[in-house]
Amino acid sequence: MSAARAPSLARLAIGSVLAYLAFNEAWLYGGIWELRAHPAREVEVTLSDNKTVLKGDLSRAWTKEWVLETKDGQQWHFEDYAVMRFTPSEPEHPRGAHHWRSLLPPLLIAWAWLAWLLKGIAMPVFSGRSEGH
Repeated sequence: MSAARAPSLARLAIGSVLAYLAFNEAWLYGGIWELRAHPAREVEVTLSDNKTVLKGDLSRAWTKEWVLETKDGQQWHFEDYAVMRFTPSEPEHPRGAHHWRSLLPPLLIAWAWLAWLLKGIAMPVFSGRSEGH
């Protein structure tokens, strides 16, 4: 391996690690965005004390904590839980397109990483130059 090739491999490795970390956060926040728009209905949650059982509509706050709203309008905010049970029900929205909120952020990160990667690989090839020359 030539010395000119080493910086591009280091750049690729660092860029890939950063893209991986950003992708994980984008996936998390995309899921939060989806749950804020369409809370899961009739969820039963046993909190981490194994005594408190709540039932209601489940969403998440931007701070990553879970938010459960009971039928009487009371909101419970919690981070840890022992058990979470979802009641199977008919979806309120047609399948497919309504999940765009959970998919858009990671797709944007993947697109940006791919564009960055292709720029680093393709530009030197098409311009007739290689990195380090």
